Amino acid sequence: MANCKSQMANRKGTVNDKRLAIGDKPTVRAFVALELDNRIQIRLGEIQEKLKKSGVNIRWVKPENIHLTMKFLGQITSGQIEQIKRALEETAETKKPFFIGLGKLGTFPKPEHPKVIWAGIKEGCKETIQFDKELEARLQTLGFTPEAREFRPHLTLGRIRLPHQDKKSLRRLKEIILFLNSQTAKPLKTLAAQVTLFQSTLTPEGSAYTPLHKVFLR
Repeated sequence: MANCKSQMANRKGTVNDKRLAIGDKPTVRAFVALELDNRIQIRLGEIQEKLKKSGVNIRWVKPENIHLTMKFLGQITSGQIEQIKRALEETAETKKPFFIGLGKLGTFPKPEHPKVIWAGIKEGCKETIQFDKELEARLQTLGFTPEAREFRPHLTLGRIRLPHQDKKSLRRLKEIILFLNSQTAKPLKTLAAQVTLFQSTLTPEGSAYTPLHKVFLR
């Protein structure tokens, strides 16, 4: 079964400069995401191990850190954190839990010149997109710029370290992705019942994520 869309868009939101100019200093780097259960993360970790055989120099996301990002917020202030919490709660209060199912693998921007490797979503697309749309509208009233690209749910597995000039390894990566996408593995899905506001801290070992607030779907 196909993903939400065969070509995923890499999108990041930004905070309205006028909102920051009020004088409240940015405090944390944050984003909103759906968390995955351990079974999904283990499966994605197994997929990463197979992709590593390509030899491409990739900075992998730790399996326990893989999530479905809905909105990257950038640097936000302590005051904005409280506003975002309310926006999340208002969006979640009319939503029911739903299932998310893994889809096929892909890369963007192009298979010939990949920068990001992702796993698509084949179940739960409609619900995820609707939640994102409503949250986006509420965040816009708080001074956050709306996304320039349409939201397409996906799970980032790794980012290719640039520059990467080894064409043989890139061809091998493409072949492995095509092979994995041709396999008929038992469908794996997870129940999406909560949305989390995370703080992201950059460290030498990679990004560390700290939950700031969780909202539960009714």
